[in-house]
Amino acid sequence: MSVASVQTGANANILNAMYMDVLKQTYAEIKSAITAAPRHQEWFHGRVLSTEAGDSMERTVAMRVAERMRQRLLQVGEANFDQFAKKLEKLPHRLQKSVASSLIPGHITHGVCRFAQTVEKHKDRYEVVRFCVTNGEVDIDPDKGDRYLTLLDRTREKFMYYGVAQTLDRCGNFLGINRDRGDDGVMFLTDDRREALFNIAAISTNRTPDDFRRLAVAPAPQVANAPRF
Repeated sequence: MSVASVQTGANANILNAMYMDVLKQTYAEIKSAITAAPRHQEWFHGRVLSTEAGDSMERTVAMRVAERMRQRLLQVGEANFDQFAKKLEKLPHRLQKSVASSLIPGHITHGVCRFAQTVEKHKDRYEVVRFCVTNGEVDIDPDKGDRYLTLLDRTREKFMYYGVAQTLDRCGNFLGINRDRGDDGVMFLTDDRREALFNIAAISTNRTPDDFRRLAVAPAPQVANAPRF
């Protein structure tokens, strides 16, 4: 099973605002450091790099950009957890904060940040649903195991949200996607933030997304401190 979106032309110019901003900042930082240093050397994290060594400079830029992209994605994940958790704070729920970011394999322009999860403890394993946000249009293919995520369009920025059911060992290592849950293990995949909220709320409270869709269109609650969606 593959949950897919439409792919646009691969030869278009990169329009990913997050990546372009990171790239500009990185180049400006390195250029400033080189300008302030002796002509033929600069010290980056304990290493001497020649301004004439193009390969070394490219690697330095790539590493700096990758790290900065991961940090930006962490910020996106942190913000999303805070906002989603706030919506659930008046309800009994199982949503836990769990933040980790990475780049999508083969790409420096796009990545993913896990920001929350639900956890069920069993004698020999954990059953979890992990909630993530990407900055690109993605496909989820459970047949690929822990490399289930594929970037469909590297030319633009598009924030998408998804939940995937996974089985972990007692040390937290990935064992597989739990294909008995959701749609072959995929709980949801959407670029609609509100739909992501409805699904996360439902999974975290053992209710249905429709329950929260109805709350979102219901008249203002008469009970003090009742949650609003």
